Amino acid sequence: MSYRYEDLIEMDSITKWLVRIASVMIILTCLTLALAVPVIAFTISSKLSVAQDSFKSTLELLIEQVLT
Repeated sequence: MSYRYEDLIEMDSITKWLVRIASVMIILTCLTLALAVPVIAFTISSKLSVAQDSFKSTLELLIEQVLT
C-alpha cells in the first residue's frame, strides 16, 4: 500500500496559499541576505581601509614632526 505525499497531507486552499506565500517570503529574504551581506562587508572593509590609511598618514606626520 503506497501513499502519495498529497494523500498524507490534505490542506484547504487558504492554507496552501499561506504556505506558498510564506515559502516565497523565506526565499526572498534569503536571496536578499545573500546579496546584501557581501555588499555590506565590502563597504565596511573599504571604510576601514580608508580609516587605516588616514591613521597611517597622521602617524607618519606626527613621527616626522617629533624627529625634526
